[in-house]
Amino acid sequence: MDSILNRDVCEPDHIVLWFDVTMGNPDEYQLFKRAFATNVDPRVESPTSLTSRDIQNLLGANESQTVFFEGAEVLLQVFDEQDKCLEAFKRHSDKRIYFITSGSSGRQIVPEIFEYNPDAFKDSITHQAIYVLCHNIKLNMPWAMEYIEYILMFDFDSELLERLVREIALYYLNRAERMMTEPNRQVETLQRLNWAQRLWYNYDQMLQQIPVRESTQMTEINDLIRQVESTLVSLENSNDKNDDDEKIIEESGS
Repeated sequence: MDSILNRDVCEPDHIVLWFDVTMGNPDEYQLFKRAFATNVDPRVESPTSLTSRDIQNLLGANESQTVFFEGAEVLLQVFDEQDKCLEAFKRHSDKRIYFITSGSSGRQIVPEIFEYNPDAFKDSITHQAIYVLCHNIKLNMPWAMEYIEYILMFDFDSELLERLVREIALYYLNRAERMMTEPNRQVETLQRLNWAQRLWYNYDQMLQQIPVRESTQMTEINDLIRQVESTLVSLENSNDKNDDDEKIIEESGS
C-alpha cells in the first residue's frame, strides 16, 4: 500500500524570484546555479544542476517552475528584464517571496518593488527577504539603507547561499508548527517538515563540513517529524479498522 507518509501532496507556498540583467551569462552566479537543480526525468532521483540551457528556458517561461533547491522543492522564476520581474511580484503576492539580485540591478529594481507592491515583504515571521550579492557593500549602502529592514547584503555567494537555505528551512518549520495547531492538516505539516529537514541538513553540512553532526535545530525538526508521523499512522490504522468494521457489517447483513 502506498503510505501517505511517502507522498508529496502539495506545492511549495513560497517562491524565489531572481533578477539580474546578467542572468544569462554562464560565468555569473555559478554557485547558485549549482544549488538550484532540475529533474526532467522522474525516473531519476538525483537532480542535476541548472545548465545554461535551463536558465534560458526559465528566462523564457511566463510562470514559475518547480525545481530543487538543496534537496527541497521550491518555485523559481528568473528574470533579466525588470518589468517582467515586477509583474511577478504582483502575480505571486499570495506567496512568501525570497528575492535574489545584484547590487547594480537591486539599485534599480528595489525602489520600484516597494512602489509597485509595498506589501511584498510583509511577513509575520521575518521581513528580511531581499538578498543582494555585490562586490562592494559599502558602495551600495546609500540606496540600500532606506530598505535596511528588508535587505541582507553579501559579498560572498557562499554566505548568501547559506543564509537563504537557513531562512527557507525556518520558514517551512514555522509554517509546520502553525499547521500543527489546525485540525486535519497533518499531511501538509509533514510535507513542510520534510522540506525543512532536507534544507537544514544541507545548511548544517555547509557549516560543519562532513560528517554532519545532528544540530539542536535538526533534533527539533526530527522530533516533530516523528510526532506527526505517529499521528498519521494512528489515523491510517483507525481508518483501516473502520473499513474492516463496515465490511463485516455489510457481510453480516447480506
